[in-house]
Amino acid sequence: MKRNKMFYGIVTAFLLCGSMAFAADSPKVVARVGDAEITQAQVDELVNQLPQEQAAFFKTPAGQEKVVDELVSRELLLLWGEAQNVDTREGFGEALAQLRSNLVRDYAVQSIIENVSATDEEVQAFYDENLDKFALPEKVRARHILVENEEDAVKILEEIKGGKAFAEAAKESSICPSKEEGGNLGFFGKGQMVPEFEAAAFALETGEMSDPVKTQFGWHIIMVEEKQPSSVVPLEDVAGEIKSMITQKKQQEAFFQKLEELREEYPVEIVKETPETPEVSDAEKASDEKTEGGEEQKADEKVSE
Repeated sequence: MKRNKMFYGIVTAFLLCGSMAFAADSPKVVARVGDAEITQAQVDELVNQLPQEQAAFFKTPAGQEKVVDELVSRELLLLWGEAQNVDTREGFGEALAQLRSNLVRDYAVQSIIENVSATDEEVQAFYDENLDKFALPEKVRARHILVENEEDAVKILEEIKGGKAFAEAAKESSICPSKEEGGNLGFFGKGQMVPEFEAAAFALETGEMSDPVKTQFGWHIIMVEEKQPSSVVPLEDVAGEIKSMITQKKQQEAFFQKLEELREEYPVEIVKETPETPEVSDAEKASDEKTEGGEEQKADEKVSE
């Protein structure tokens, strides 16, 4: 698990860093600071790095003005910093070296995983070997009428058999909130309804109506309007998801394999410090000796008794 977190962390860092690469030069200049030009491409790049909910505002004219102003401020600070030779200040070189090290590591990760991806054959094989994961269970679409006693259910059933519309009867007599929809329950699969209701519904054919069915809620009259047999999600609907999963797994394996190779190529030593034994003061030593002496004396006295 720790290896997985490390891999995802490094790859995420690389992707974030990669997203900061400068966009291609654009001829459209939106501002100038000294001899430097700020382009629309730079504005767009900065906006695209923002979360979607924030980026929406900064794509408006008012938001674009704020982005341009931010880029102008950055350029002004750059010009002033260079004029003040801040790159000669203590710590600047170390920070620059650290930034370079981070970039080298990020691009090293890219070089390891950039050509690693799932093949069509691997996607097909995973799909074929895991059809149970893509199974769609049998479903029915039904309406029902719920009443409190069997006598009312029998009476309503006779009215429907006599020509009354099921939806109309549901609106008039059902005590279930679905009455507002004419008793419509939509599609449901096995395990979603109480056992007695489920058994009756799945036993019906399309267009058939049940006799009164008793459950813990009361008495139901069920009508099945459509049945969907069990099926399997087509490969084309899940191929992208499968490919992404396999690619991620293969990239992870490639990453850790390269680390193992590097451990063989370069010497690695993990230095562990040996815990220091705490020093005992002269006073503590004298106290311990006194205690031991007293215990020996007591033992002698007991023996002599």
